Amino acid sequence: MIMAGRTAGAAPGPGGRQQSNEPYATPNQPTVATRPVYPYPYIARYKGVRDTNDAANYQPVKAPDVVFNSESERLTGPDNQKFYHVEGGKLTADSQ
Repeated sequence: MIMAGRTAGAAPGPGGRQQSNEPYATPNQPTVATRPVYPYPYIARYKGVRDTNDAANYQPVKAPDVVFNSESERLTGPDNQKFYHVEGGKLTADSQ
């Protein structure tokens, strides 16, 4: 397991990104929140008790299976190691 943390100087925005022109790593800032990071296919799920900012209050659970059923998901999903070309203004997989 890997432990991730957010410091007091990191104001999260969309996607957890910092919203100012300050450097990404601000020195000497206390950690205000931690989360465990588990290897795929596990994710961290809050146990429902105590502080949500403490990694000790999370447990590993298996992530739900991802179903790829549209063309865009097929292109970005597993087994997408193919060659593509543009045909008629659309991205098309080369025939094998």
